[in-house]
Amino acid sequence: RVLTERIRHLLCDRGYEPDLVTAVAYNVLAAEQLRERTEGFRPTIRTLNSLGLHVCQRQPGRRFRMAEEREQREILAGLVTTRRKVNTDPLAPYLDALAAVRLGLMTPEAAERLYPDATGLPAVFPAYRERLDALDLLDFDEQIYRAITLLLADPDLRAGVRAGARTLLVDEFQ
Repeated sequence: RVLTERIRHLLCDRGYEPDLVTAVAYNVLAAEQLRERTEGFRPTIRTLNSLGLHVCQRQPGRRFRMAEEREQREILAGLVTTRRKVNTDPLAPYLDALAAVRLGLMTPEAAERLYPDATGLPAVFPAYRERLDALDLLDFDEQIYRAITLLLADPDLRAGVRAGARTLLVDEFQ
């Protein structure tokens, strides 16, 4: 409700342009509810992942698609050697460790200590990202991590993203 009212205030009372106001919602359902509540105002409403994808897609000549879990696992299986254990998923520690690096912003070495079954993570992490990049794939965590990396490294991209979202409203989840 607060976010809806703030959007209404900015667009109706203050005269902000709808194209320059971006709201970031917690998930797809929250974004859809916010769209319904602000239907007449037409701000840009995204999830954190769709905002990350939007930033990644701004790279000239790049058109990424979302990696399915099967593709993530195939890439990982080509990079690591695991032993089958009864009733366990041998790739789960790697998936968890990759998430810790990209969403927790920890080093691969720290993630490997946190997930000891993800042996060799410091070598796997860059190889996994390179393979995603070569295939023009992004998984959900990579959308955010790559967007952060791009925004930190490319001042022109950062300025372009800022120009397209002069006002950024973030749901309390952030």
